[in-house]
Amino acid sequence: MNKQKFMEDSFDLEETRTLFKKKARKSQEIKKAKKAISVYTVLSAVLALAIVLIIYKIAVYYIELENSRRIAQMAREFVAATPAPTLPIPVPTPVSRPTITPEPVYEHEPEPEDEPIIDPEPEIPEERIMLDKIKNLREAFSNDDIVGYLKIEGTNIDYAVVQSTDNEFYLHRDLNLKNNAAGSIFMDYENNPHEIDRNIVIYGHNMRNGTKFHNLRHYRDRQFYENNRYISFTTLYEETTWEIFAIYETTIDFHYIQVIFRSDDEFISLISQMKAKSLINTGIEVGPNDRVLTLSTCRGTHDDDRFVVSAKLITLD
Repeated sequence: MNKQKFMEDSFDLEETRTLFKKKARKSQEIKKAKKAISVYTVLSAVLALAIVLIIYKIAVYYIELENSRRIAQMAREFVAATPAPTLPIPVPTPVSRPTITPEPVYEHEPEPEDEPIIDPEPEIPEERIMLDKIKNLREAFSNDDIVGYLKIEGTNIDYAVVQSTDNEFYLHRDLNLKNNAAGSIFMDYENNPHEIDRNIVIYGHNMRNGTKFHNLRHYRDRQFYENNRYISFTTLYEETTWEIFAIYETTIDFHYIQVIFRSDDEFISLISQMKAKSLINTGIEVGPNDRVLTLSTCRGTHDDDRFVVSAKLITLD
């Protein structure tokens, strides 16, 4: 055999190594490309899912805001359609004439007998009739948690007030008891809705779309305060009017939501702190026999920040 031909046909180790390395490199590049495509596919799917969830949450949020607006409007229409309460016509009590029995005549005056001790009849509490305004709202929404109606002229604060057994339930529920980002306007669970407590506390969200208690922020301006200083609050049994005496920014460290007081001094101490914090010196005096209505909402980005408006009772119908 020709030696030169043998050398040409023989196995070229270097060339084989080079070819093997090229194939291995190409295979590795293909694997990397497939892995990158796989990661990209997963990330794309996750991103698409996140976008869908965000769009869904935004849609639900605005649907809830619209439901909240619709419910509030429905409540306003029921209130507007309710006639003003009329005073009951007093019915005279019939007079019963006692039967006169002649006293017996004795030859000798009998010894006086001890008069029997008669327990006084217990006083029957006056029956209180719920106002039609509240009764109609309760029936319209099938919700007996409705305990009042709040309205402030010059603002869009015009809402039914509810109360639960805690201060969490209505933070994110509407009058129909359904989940709602706007929540409801609600009274502190410690307040007695059947009485006018020393400090009635009512909460509402500071909604960016201008609803609920968002308009309270306008009371930072003195001119706005002067033009809109009165609050109308319908309780279960009375129509009441309140005059704002303090407007202040605070944190939850200040216990302005105190409802139960052990003494007049404790109540006056709270009032003094409210007035000292007020952004506007209203000059309105509040005494130990007064009643206070406190409206509270969030402010700023901190969870503990609050904007508060406090008013004293001036009329009771």
